[in-house]
Amino acid sequence: MATNTTIDIIGHATLRFASGTEILFEYAFKNPALLFLACTVEQSLAAVARKNAPPNNRQLAITGDAIARAVLSTKWIEGGGSTLQWESIHGRGIATNRYLAHMAEIKGVMENLAMLNGCSAAGIPINHTIKATMVEAIFGAVWLDSKDLGVVEEVMRLLGVFWPVDAEVERMLLVFLGELRQLGVLGGV
Repeated sequence: MATNTTIDIIGHATLRFASGTEILFEYAFKNPALLFLACTVEQSLAAVARKNAPPNNRQLAITGDAIARAVLSTKWIEGGGSTLQWESIHGRGIATNRYLAHMAEIKGVMENLAMLNGCSAAGIPINHTIKATMVEAIFGAVWLDSKDLGVVEEVMRLLGVFWPVDAEVERMLLVFLGELRQLGVLGGV
């Protein structure tokens, strides 16, 4: 399931998904501040918990998580899926922080990371929660900027978060999730 698709931010305003030199999809933000905010993390959870914490990507991630769940659950219901299918693909797979973090790594999301207060991300440990939050924040930023579920769904798909459209795609996704479990990327069963 993993492809050589990568994500780049062009001119602080455009998400570009490419495979090698081929551009697969671009989204130009009307409000580039949303894209910047999606890529901005606070250095510590204690700072995030402060009442007057500076803006960071956690609010966008909450929105992104909700919109991703809405997109995926709609596809699941439309496809007539079972609750067991939902739990095995969504609950223990594509919606987990570890899966989202893995996709952030292999798609190059973290190269676009910005730290608050102009601090460099170099040398700072970036855990799976921070990586997953950035992916969800990108979903949230795209939704708030576009209000277009089709655009959000395409960004999600290119970041490896999608509902399988048929039995063959489902089989391939389940095999991929199984491989990630064997590698220790995802938790067991």
